[in-house]
Formats: sequence, structure tokens, C-alpha cells
Amino acid sequence: IIKVLDTPMLIQAIDDVDRYEISNSKLATLHCASVLRVYTVKQGRYFEIFQTKCERTCNFALSNKFFAFENSKTITICDLDSGSLEQFNFVLPELRFIHVMSIIGDVLNVIYECCLDTFSLIRFNLQTRVQMNKLVFPHNIIYDFASISLHLVNVKDQGLMTVRRVSGELLTTLSFEDVVAVEGEYVVYTTRPDTHNIQIWTSR
Repeated sequence: IIKVLDTPMLIQAIDDVDRYEISNSKLATLHCASVLRVYTVKQGRYFEIFQTKCERTCNFALSNKFFAFENSKTITICDLDSGSLEQFNFVLPELRFIHVMSIIGDVLNVIYECCLDTFSLIRFNLQTRVQMNKLVFPHNIIYDFASISLHLVNVKDQGLMTVRRVSGELLTTLSFEDVVAVEGEYVVYTTRPDTHNIQIWTSR
């Protein structure tokens, strides 16, 4: 960890980190494929506030308020804002594999394989602790071809991008070369042959 103000200076090192995620003042790390740790910034340094053991294939997601991690067929949530670091669970009985987890605002998004070659997006409200909705992707769509924002779900397949609301409502289909970003109600992408020109589409 390097302080970049004025003269760059190494101020802290955290060893044996396989993966990490940063959200504002919070840092989550996976150590030696078996231990998850969450840190918070105090006086310019990271201090550990939470630790748990996990499975080797553990997925996790972080925001400044919540930390979510895979625990068998359960997703465990740690409330980082509560003094006791309260934990609660969401159970996915049909779960085969979790592939992507993210926290956007107070919403946990989980893309997972519910049966062979069938992927679903399920969303949970972390404040009310209830499931919001579930969206099943078209058959044979590869999970990492999906991009999620607070409002949109984009699925890419062979040069076409299908844009839906997170409710599942189909909005449009776009021809694209590469997706630059999906943020809020905006999709930023490039098309052929003008791959150096950026296109912006919005659902607003």
C-alpha cells in the first residue's frame, strides 16, 4: 500500500494475498485460498475488522457497508456498519456454481449456474434482506458475457448485445465490438468498423 501524496512512500504491506477487492475505505482479501479478511482504513492504514475461513473456490463481493461471501449453497452477508458485524444468510438450494458476485448500492447481484449450462442472475436487497427478482439468461449464454449495473443487465452473444432492465424487461439489441462500461442507465461501447469511436446508449 503506497501513499501517493507528495513523495510516493510504501506505508503497509499485506502478504500472501490471492485476490482482493476495494470499496471506498474497505479492503477485502483472500489469503492462501482459504481465509477471507476485511480491513478498514484508520489514520491512513488498513486494520483488520473481520476474518473467516472459506472454501477453495470461494467468491466474495464488497461494498463500504456489506461483505458477501460464498459458503456452500449459502451466501453469507456481514454488515460492516453494525458494531457487532452482524451476519445473515441467503440460501440458493438449486445452486451448482457461483460465477460472479457484486454489490451495487444496497443490492447483491449473483450470477450462478442453476443447472447444466443454464445461468441465472438473482438479486437481493441487503437492507430489507429479501430477494428482489431472478432472471434466467438465454440457454448457452456464457456467464462472463453479462454486465450488470444498478438498472441494466447486458448479455453479449456473437457480436450482439441484449440490454434488459434488471426486472427482465427487454429494452434493445445493439451491434457491438467491445463494451467499455455499463453504469447506471448508460452503456458505453464500440462498434465496427469505427472501433476508435465510442457509442453511448441510455435507457433514460
